[in-house]
Amino acid sequence: MKSIYEIRRINAKILANHCGNMSTFAERIDRLQTQISRLIGKNPSRNIGERLARHIEKCFCLPEFWLDTDHQQPTEIVIHPGIPEKHAQLHQILQTIAEFAENKDIDQVTLAQLEEIADTIRNSKAMK
Repeated sequence: MKSIYEIRRINAKILANHCGNMSTFAERIDRLQTQISRLIGKNPSRNIGERLARHIEKCFCLPEFWLDTDHQQPTEIVIHPGIPEKHAQLHQILQTIAEFAENKDIDQVTLAQLEEIADTIRNSKAMK
């Protein structure tokens, strides 16, 4: 029986293959390529822990605990094209907003607009 760490490693390799290479995978999950090599490289020396597993799932818009599931047939795995890219774009937008907010470079009008957008998203999600 495979350990949770073996399962996570196999699934992370599937995602890295989906990205094309470990460098792109590393970029997508905001980690250094050397860190990824230690996790899923030829001679992995570290395990993918709980927090990193959940982080990877979020970066790929996958359901929670997807990385922990032994996917017997990788052909059944569906990673929706475009969704991870949109997630990455949103992440960059939010990061920019956070940086401006941290430096107090957002005026009251912009802040009110951002709050209105957030409220609209919350309300539309609550309706579903």
